[in-house]
Amino acid sequence: MNINTTNYQKFQTLTHYNSTQKHNKDVSFKGNYFNTLSHAIRGNEQKIADFKSNVSALFGISGKDLEKYTQGIKKDKIKLLYKLAEKFNLESYKNSNFEREKTQEIAFEIYRNIKTPQQVHSRLVQETNYTFAQIKQFVDTTNKEPQKLELAYKLLSTYPTQLSKSTLSFETMEKFLSSKYAQQINRNYNDYKPFIELNEENPNIVEQLEQEIINGYNKTTYQKRLKISETLKEEGILNNLSIKELERNYQDEKIDLLHNLQQAYSGDLTGQNKNQSNEILMNIYNSTNKSNNKARNAVISYIQTRIEINKKFEKAPLETVERIFKKIDDDKQAQIFIEKTIDINELESISQLDAILQKSNLEKLNKRPDIVSYGLAQKMNISELSHQEFKDVDAQIKKIRYENKKYQESIYYHPNPIIMDLHRMKTKIANYVEKIVKNFNKQ
Repeated sequence: MNINTTNYQKFQTLTHYNSTQKHNKDVSFKGNYFNTLSHAIRGNEQKIADFKSNVSALFGISGKDLEKYTQGIKKDKIKLLYKLAEKFNLESYKNSNFEREKTQEIAFEIYRNIKTPQQVHSRLVQETNYTFAQIKQFVDTTNKEPQKLELAYKLLSTYPTQLSKSTLSFETMEKFLSSKYAQQINRNYNDYKPFIELNEENPNIVEQLEQEIINGYNKTTYQKRLKISETLKEEGILNNLSIKELERNYQDEKIDLLHNLQQAYSGDLTGQNKNQSNEILMNIYNSTNKSNNKARNAVISYIQTRIEINKKFEKAPLETVERIFKKIDDDKQAQIFIEKTIDINELESISQLDAILQKSNLEKLNKRPDIVSYGLAQKMNISELSHQEFKDVDAQIKKIRYENKKYQESIYYHPNPIIMDLHRMKTKIANYVEKIVKNFNKQ
């Protein structure tokens, strides 16, 4: 039996392992070894094989003898042991200067000192590049002040990862935990989170946050800056805008509309987005408000969904979009036309919408949405139509309705008039529901 008794004796001593522990009533790791181990590490046969190979290597024992040394250990400790063993063996493999015996002792001490493993401990071992010595230092600190575990977990959840490892350095973690404002930061973490996200790469983040707290931290300022920063970080038409300029006249609906505008033009790979006018974009930003937001977003949605990729700037120049937006602001009837009268998806182009808004009698059109739909379906010039009498068009619409009615009756004809009436009623209900849905979608 190839057992390194010296290594395992260290584990017994450092973890206060008691061979009679498996008989303790509080121990949850009982019964069939395979089933309980599978439950503990939530794994299949392959994962159990990985567990055995990693942990036996940490202990310095034969894999076939592992059961006698892990039987009776509680489920949460089994999971911690697995993660420590994985980290130990990976570092041993990657680092030619790995101090095996010293690191092994530290790993056992970590195992011993974490009385009740929590998710933050698992993440610390598995999702950071912290050394075993640093993890032990963390465990020693949080054992004395367990309330700091919550702050550590929040920080690990906030910082991004690279190659599955957290970018939160151990030095920054230690500064947060040792800060005299640590309890305040943890208690009001959502207030400070925007500042933290904006300064993730700053090695002096804790000192600067402490100074902000001393000066009177303004969470709204950093919430705005974070939202602006997240909007501008994607490659696109907004790249050359000034964060300070956007912050000066900030409103949620303004930055949301700019984000939607960027998304609408993101499919255009022609490179024209590099040459778009910042002045136009800032005019659009500054003039957006709660009143015109809905109509403007409807236009942007058309650009995004109805214009083919690589032709956004060609078929919807920002100058045209700005002119449409200005018309919406200057003429209430233009806003009503887009929001309530027209199904914008029936348009052939943004230039068609621009022409209708600039040249039509919009008040007249807004009273007759059916005329607008008919004119679009018949490829008519809506601007010219709006300045004419609707008599001829009305006659055509009535004729179409009559023919449609007769057609429906022919479809549902039945010698029994009661059954035919039921068919008619069914059709009316279906048409009514369709009308409600269409009106709802316009709201």
